[in-house]
Amino acid sequence: TTTTAELLPMDTLLLKQKESSVTTVTFFEGDIDAAEAEIGKNCAALLRLNPWLCGRSFLRGGKGYLKWPTICEETPPDVFVRRDIEGLHRNTEYAEISRLLGDRMCPCGPTDRNWLVTLVPDSESPTKRFCVVTCINHGMGDEDGWSYRAGFATEADV
Repeated sequence: TTTTAELLPMDTLLLKQKESSVTTVTFFEGDIDAAEAEIGKNCAALLRLNPWLCGRSFLRGGKGYLKWPTICEETPPDVFVRRDIEGLHRNTEYAEISRLLGDRMCPCGPTDRNWLVTLVPDSESPTKRFCVVTCINHGMGDEDGWSYRAGFATEADV
């Protein structure tokens, strides 16, 4: 089963204007394998509690909507991935980061890719540093962004 909800007027406007996604890139020092396991578990738990993150945003009759599975039992394969991205490191220029992330950025406007998480080894020190990239469609994350960010709070030492 699925649930469909009409978006708030501001969120509809953001979809119509094809606003850029809201993206965070945070670098850490530590074991990327341990981080991958922990973040994978957190993503799965977050999607169970917030299945709308697996949703598809669309416009119909001038209004914005989000349709999502009522229960998200497993993380869709494209939502959380680990990827090597040559040239992405702690000192990469901001504009270059956006270019390097490419398809790991949520598309602008209506999409079925509203939330993405990418784990990337730091290309200058891949065994000691990594980054976590989270990206949410602006029309989905502007009002509710707090609910997905809270899911990454963890006591694990990564």
